[in-house]
Formats: sequence, C-alpha cells, structure tokens
Amino acid sequence: PSSSLYGTSAFFAVINVITQRGKDLDNVEVSADAGSFDTYKGRFSYGHVFDNALEILISASLYDSAGQELYFKEFDDPETHNGFTSKAADKQEFQSAFFIGAYGPLNLQAGYVSRTKRLPTAAWETVFNGRTELLDEQTFVDLKYEASLGENSDLMARVSYSVYEYGGEYLFDYAEEEDDPSDLAVNVDVAEGQWWLGEVKLSTSAINRNKITLGTEWRLNTQQDQQNYDRGWEDDPWLDSRQDSSVWALYLQDEIRIHDGILLNAGIRYDNYDTFGGKANPRIALICQPFDETTIKVLYGKAFRAPNTFELYYNDGDEDATQKGNVDLRPEEITTYEVVVEQKLGEHFRGKVSLYHYKIDDLITEQIDPDDELIVYRNANETEANGIEVVLTAKLESGIEGRARYSFSDAKDGKTDIRLSNSPRHMGKVNISFPVMSRKLFGGVELQYMGERSTLAGEISDGSLIANATVSSHGLLGGLDMSISVYNLFDKSHGDPGSAENEQDIIEQDGRTFRVKLLYRF
Repeated sequence: PSSSLYGTSAFFAVINVITQRGKDLDNVEVSADAGSFDTYKGRFSYGHVFDNALEILISASLYDSAGQELYFKEFDDPETHNGFTSKAADKQEFQSAFFIGAYGPLNLQAGYVSRTKRLPTAAWETVFNGRTELLDEQTFVDLKYEASLGENSDLMARVSYSVYEYGGEYLFDYAEEEDDPSDLAVNVDVAEGQWWLGEVKLSTSAINRNKITLGTEWRLNTQQDQQNYDRGWEDDPWLDSRQDSSVWALYLQDEIRIHDGILLNAGIRYDNYDTFGGKANPRIALICQPFDETTIKVLYGKAFRAPNTFELYYNDGDEDATQKGNVDLRPEEITTYEVVVEQKLGEHFRGKVSLYHYKIDDLITEQIDPDDELIVYRNANETEANGIEVVLTAKLESGIEGRARYSFSDAKDGKTDIRLSNSPRHMGKVNISFPVMSRKLFGGVELQYMGERSTLAGEISDGSLIANATVSSHGLLGGLDMSISVYNLFDKSHGDPGSAENEQDIIEQDGRTFRVKLLYRF
C-alpha cells in the first residue's frame, strides 16, 4: 500500500506497469494465439528510433472467444434449459491500440481498449441463457515533460485526458405471474466518465544523503453520469444521475541515507475531495543491511480508497430494483505493519520472509439490506488480517529456475471475530522452468494451491491444487518464438465463491484448457 505517493486505491498493493518503448522493440513483431473455446488473439507491434531522435511504438491487438457451454445446478429446470447455457452466452471479444512517442524531454502516450463480454451466470436475476452483454471502453491521452534542473534535480510535469464508457444490456422477465405471457425487456445500464489529470513533481538530491520528492496532483471529473432505463423507455429512466467532482493533492517524500547500511524512506500525502473532505496518509520504511547478504525492512503506512460514483449513487429503480446507492459512504482506510527479511542463501538461492498485520476501518462492502432485500454498499465493521509469506527462488547454472511461495493469512471481522468470506488462509505457488534443448527449447510447470474459503451463504468452497504446463521455444527457428500451454492440466474441479448478485453460491471454474502462441520478430 502506498497512498502516501499515489493517493486513492493504492490500498492493498501498487502495481507498476512499465511498457516497452520504441528502442526496446526497434522492429516489427507479430503474434497469434489460438486456444480452447474457439479463442483467437492477434497482435501487431512496431517500434523504432529515427535519426532525428524521435522514438515511437505502435501496438494493436484483437481478441475473440466464442465461449463455452456451461452448467449451473441452481437453474437445473426444464424452464431454464436444465441449467445449461449456449456458447453464445459466454462470448467475449476486445480490441486495443497503444502508442508511445518520445522526443527530447516530451513523452506522449495514448491508448484505447474496448471489451464486450456476455454474462452466463444470470446475475441480478436476469433471464437465464438470455445473452446479457456488457461493454467497457476507455481512451486516454497523456503528455509528459521530464527535464533535469542542474546536476541534482529533476522536474516532471504531465497532463492527461481520459474518457470511459460502460454499457450493459440486461434481459429481464417482468411477468408478475406464471400464467402471464413472458414480458421480456432489455434493461440498459450506462455509465460515462470524462476526467482531466495533472501532476507536477520535483525530485532533488541537493541535500547530502537525502533524495526529496515534492509534488502536487489534481483531478477534475467533468462527467460522472449513470443511467438505467428499459429499451423503448429512454425518456422515462429508472436512474438518471449526473455528477461531477474534483480532488487535489500534495505529497512529500524523503529518502535519507542514515548510514551506508541504513536507509529511511518517509513520506506523506494529503488528498482533498469535494465529496467528503481531506485525508492524510503517511508511510515510513526503515531498510537495513547488517550483512552483505541480508536485508531487513520495517514498514508502516496508511492508505485509503475513496467511494466511487457507482457505490455512492447507483439505484436501478423502485418496484423492481436490485440495488440502491449510499451517499453517506466514507473512504475505507487501512493501516499496515510489515517486517521483511531477505537473505541470499549461497550462490544460487534467495529467500524472503514477510510478517504483516493489516487493520482495515470502514471497509466498503457489498451487502443485502434486510429491510428491502436490495444490494447496497456500506462501510463495514473493523477488519484485521495477520499473515506470513515465505518465498524461495533458485537459479542454477544448468539453466533451471524456480520459485516457491507460501502464504498464511488470517482475516477476520474485528468485532465478531468471524472469518471473512472469499478469504483463503492458505495459498501456495511453485514455478519451475528448465531447458530441454540448447537453451532454446524450455519446459515449465506451475502448481497453484488455493485453500478453502467461506461463501456468502456460510458454506465452504473447497481448496484446490491446479497444475499448469508450458513448452516454449525462443529463437529456435530464426525470429520465431512458439509456446504451447495447458491450464488445469489434470482437469480438477474447483469453484470460487459467488457475489451478492449471483444465484450461485459457488461458481465452477474452467477445467482443462490450452493455448498455442506464435510470435515472429522481423
């Protein structure tokens, strides 16, 4: 968690996505995938650095999956196809495009992605096998300026504009009595958002043994619209919410080299929302290296996630409503304590042990209001989690590489001491890759273990051990890379707990599937 630098939603973790640039690719790259359920994917990428130092990267992808026939025992009735869906009820497709251009201190990024997915689970009491379909689409443009201010300081300024659109078409049967003819209606759910984001950051190491980062950020949400209506009744919607909001922030971080083997990283960020006010979040990390092969980290921090527009305002009707909003929602907050020990074990092995305690207040949770049976988001009671994670990595001279990870987490309601739903105590993963031929043909095996989890209905979702296997080649035939992967190799039956909108308490997951991928670099 790192709200001290990134603000809202850096709640459980921060993932840094570092894309390739033109100089990294400097070529044409084409890939094609084929897999289970008539699934196909293609990608084209081109990167280059021109003589005038202009650098570009262009990439585009297409994906299409016909879906699979599924069985849900909760709908095992002749009136609902005996619980079986058609392939079309699970169909999915997406298209995406990405661009990076860099010239001197200027960097321009732009992206577009559109994804359409049909929901086979009959969520929100929609018609089973009725081809309910969801669309998510986002476009962004980001312009960044980075320059050095002397030998010890750097300046970064950026501005971005984003547009997001969500559209859902839900098929409902509004017939009030079984003897009535079916009264099918398509309920249309729409959300549209537009926002500007700006940031200015100054980093300096002008003070000896200090690296200071000072920045400000602002976000202007010019459009946060939600609509819900039945097709043909656009002029009489169930929901027509039109909102806008803004937030500004200041942050300060200092990395202090106390001693050659001791580093202190301390930071704080203040965010001010026009919806609920201000929120300050500190973070402190003490990093020690008492021995050449040993690193110890002691970490403390606070983070938060602001309630979003859907949780605050969404209400899909009166008599036939399934959900209502809650404008009194507060941000959910987390306080984290962690101790990490990293140790090199000889020439080929490394180990890491992490101990942590997380305390969550005002966790925003999807609940069912017993008064009206509607879904509503509320700030739940205090939640605590204690855990340990152990990681061992190996890299041998023979080319064999491996990683083993095990974690234990005990997450409970802080007041009732009841274990949280969909929260496994035990998780484990083992990855091993090994050369098969001349270090150009490799094999890989992965084992994933997920412990048992409680469901919303108070039942138990059994634990599962899933095996995946891959054979891949790198440059075996010139610029051609190939891979064949099989997931859930032994076709183990396993399921995940459902959400409040699902009739299914446990939703069965995929059995054995496969994927074949070809990639060629020109």
